[in-house]
Amino acid sequence: MHKIMSVARREYLQAVRSKAFIAGVLITPLIILVVIFAQKMAMEKVDLTERKVAVVDRTGRLLEVLQQRASQRDKNEVYKQEEGQSRQVKPRFTFEPANTQELEGTELELALSDRVRSKEYFAFLILEENLFDARAQELNRALYHTNASTYDALPDWIGRKLADAIRDERFALSGIDQGLVNELNRWPDFQRMGLAKKSADAQVSQAKHTNRFLSHMLPFGIAFLLYMVIMTSCPQLLNNVLEEKMAKISEFLISSVTPFELMMGKLLGSVGVALTLSLLYVGTGIYAADRYDVLQEIPPAMFAWLFFYLIISLFMYGAIFSAIGAACSEIKDAQSLMTPAMMLLIIPMVCIGPMMQAPNGPFAQAISLFPPTAPVPMMLRLAMEPGPQFWELIVSPVATLLFAVLCVWSGGRIFQAGILRQGKAPGYKQLLGWIMGR
Repeated sequence: MHKIMSVARREYLQAVRSKAFIAGVLITPLIILVVIFAQKMAMEKVDLTERKVAVVDRTGRLLEVLQQRASQRDKNEVYKQEEGQSRQVKPRFTFEPANTQELEGTELELALSDRVRSKEYFAFLILEENLFDARAQELNRALYHTNASTYDALPDWIGRKLADAIRDERFALSGIDQGLVNELNRWPDFQRMGLAKKSADAQVSQAKHTNRFLSHMLPFGIAFLLYMVIMTSCPQLLNNVLEEKMAKISEFLISSVTPFELMMGKLLGSVGVALTLSLLYVGTGIYAADRYDVLQEIPPAMFAWLFFYLIISLFMYGAIFSAIGAACSEIKDAQSLMTPAMMLLIIPMVCIGPMMQAPNGPFAQAISLFPPTAPVPMMLRLAMEPGPQFWELIVSPVATLLFAVLCVWSGGRIFQAGILRQGKAPGYKQLLGWIMGR
């Protein structure tokens, strides 16, 4: 045990003192700060260029409506009063008659398209004459043309205002009381609520409003943190073992410790480095949750489960990647052998969306009870209500723990057989033979 801890201490200190580790610790919060600053700058530096639209209004009434609504938008949304001064915060939308004389069809579209290309207009709008006729046999169309198809604010605004104006006109033409229809169509006050709870002293606590942001971000954030730490730590073990083997350092180390002691020392060192990173990330998350007053919504047991599955995952995948590194002599051989292990890591992350929609569905249950893929799905489900069933809280951790022990034992057998071996990379059948002692 003393030799294992010596190797672990060496691996841990070598990792945390490296420039890559220090840079990784500093870069992550720096990236977050840069993203926050960039978003703030992007929100403040809005493109205020006027969006001018040429309108072909064959109804004879909707152009005036759009001009009036645009004027109201200028007063209510585009300009804001700050410290006694008016400041523009959004681009203006202006609408003008197209003045295309007698052009029709494709000639009309071409003429207006050329004016958009020359930047005289940002877009042009063709409103067909039967828009007010709800029973028209031909399709009622309002055609918006532009070469800036990714800009959604203008067409979305036009669509809403046209829909309101056309609906109002249709009610007026039909003689139906629009106020009565609006009352009949009024939506109820629909609120998302949790469940009432009964405490140990028989006190009933009222159901609280569901925090939709927290209910989605907490499970995803915890699952992503677990995945990120595994992905940054375990494959690095493969590279570390393989580099030492290619540089003949392993031959020197094996003269002082057994292959299993060397592998376990490297595993413990990697676990220590990963836990150090995790504590930094979790501490940052706790601080942020406290600042936004949502820390009380996170059960303390969640952190215990996180570190349990994190440690188990690091031993499980760390043993697999260490064994692959010991079995191979070149990077390209290791890459082909590590593909199945990488797939076991990637599949749960790819399936996060469906699992969040049905956390207690058959697929989510199956993937969280299958030991190689269990850590990420199980943490996702633990962070979501109603959570896994009681028997799952026993079966999944026990099965994952036993599988991790099996991985460490099997990895040790492969590590012992392959660490001093050179030449062609073994196949899966040969690896199985090493595990079975053949």
